[in-house]
Amino acid sequence: RKQQRQTVLGVNGRLRFIPSPTLFQIWSPREEGISSRILSEKHKNVCILYDQCLCLKLYRCLEEGTNPGVEMLNFLGHNGTLANVPTLGGELVYQSPPNESISLGICRDYIFNQGQGDAWKLTKDALYRFFESVLTTRPSLDEAGQLPPSVFDISHETVPGQLLDCIGGPYLDLMAQLGTTTASLHSRLARPKEYPGFQPEPFSSLYQRSEYQAIRTLIRRTLLTLRRRYHRIPPDCIQLAEFVLESEHNLIAFARAIIQDKIQAQKIRIHGNFNLTHVLFTGNNFAVLNFEGDPTKPLSQRRLKRSSLMDVATMIGSFFYAANIGLEAFSHLHPEEHAHLKLWIDPWHKVLSGVYLNAYLQKGEGQAFVPTERTQIQTLLNHYLLEQAFLDILYRLNTTPEGLYIPLQGLQNIMAWQ
Repeated sequence: RKQQRQTVLGVNGRLRFIPSPTLFQIWSPREEGISSRILSEKHKNVCILYDQCLCLKLYRCLEEGTNPGVEMLNFLGHNGTLANVPTLGGELVYQSPPNESISLGICRDYIFNQGQGDAWKLTKDALYRFFESVLTTRPSLDEAGQLPPSVFDISHETVPGQLLDCIGGPYLDLMAQLGTTTASLHSRLARPKEYPGFQPEPFSSLYQRSEYQAIRTLIRRTLLTLRRRYHRIPPDCIQLAEFVLESEHNLIAFARAIIQDKIQAQKIRIHGNFNLTHVLFTGNNFAVLNFEGDPTKPLSQRRLKRSSLMDVATMIGSFFYAANIGLEAFSHLHPEEHAHLKLWIDPWHKVLSGVYLNAYLQKGEGQAFVPTERTQIQTLLNHYLLEQAFLDILYRLNTTPEGLYIPLQGLQNIMAWQ
C-alpha cells in the first residue's frame, strides 16, 4: 500500500515519488493532514512548501535523464549532510519504459532564515549603504587607485581605510565567509568516494584544447552577431561595443592562455549555476541551494566535471551584476552625481572579488581541485569570466539589448584585471 501511495498510473506511464532515506528525518506526517502553500513562482520552476518544513520544486522545462540536483544532494548527504546544503527528501519522476525517467521535481527540507533573504538581497542592501556613504563622505578616487593591482593581493589590510569604511567591514567578513563556504562545498564534492559520476578527474591537454576551441568559437559567433545587430545596441553601449569589436585579436589571444600550460588540478562536479541568488543568508551563515545546474543547458552537460573555479568565477560575475543593479536605486540623482557613483563600482567589485577569492583559496589550499600555481588559477578564472561575459552578451543581443551594458563593461574589466 505504501508503494501504491507513492505511484499514480497513467495511460502510457506512471508518476512516482521516490523518497530518500532521509525523508522522515526532515518531515513527520500528521494525522490532521498536510498544509501547503506556493513559496515562489518563476519561469523555470514553482516551489511549494509543505508543513513549513518540506519544499517541493517542480520544473517547467522537462528532459529525460538523471536530475543533477538529486545526484548532488544524494552525494552531499552521503555519510552525513553538509551543514550548508539542504537535505534531500525525494524526487518526483515520470516513468514510461523503455524511455528514461523524466524528473518532474525535487523535494528537500525547508531552510528557515528568519526573513534574511538570499545573498543577493544582502548584497543589494550593502550596496545601498555603500553608495549612500560615498555620497555623504565623498572619499577620494585616489583611494581606489591605492588598491593592489591584483585581486590576489586584496584583503581587509590592503583596502584603504575610507573605502573600507564605505564598503563595511562586517559585510566584507560575510563575503569572506561565503568564500570559505564555497571551498568547503567543493572540498566535499572532491572527496574520492565510490560514488558513480563523482570521481575527480585530472585536466588533460585534450580537454584544455577543447575548452579553447569552444571559447574561440563563442567569441567569434558573438562578435559576428554584435556586428549584424549593431543597430540594436543602446547608445550608452556603443563605445563599449566598439572596444570589444576592435579587440577581437586580443580576445582570442587572451583566451589562448588556457592551452599555454598543462593545468595541474582536478575537475570535479560543481554547482554549475553559482550566484548570489542561489545562496541563502541565514543571519550568521550561508546555505547553498539549487544544485540542478544551468537550466539553459542539457542535463548531460550539467553533469560534466569542471574546474571548481568556474563556480568562483560565476560568483565574482554575480557581484558585478549586483553592483550595477544596485546603482539603479540612485537613478533619480543628477547625472553628474550618478556618474560619480558609477566610478565606484569597479573598486567595490575588485575588493569584494579579492576578499571572496582569497578566503576561498585559503580554505582550499592543498586541495587537488585548486592549482598550486597562481598563474594557473588566474588563467582558469579569466577563462570562465570570459566565457560568462560572451554567453551573456550573445543572450542579450538575442533577447534584451538594453541589458548589454553590464556584460560589455564586465568584459573590459576582465581584460584589465590582473
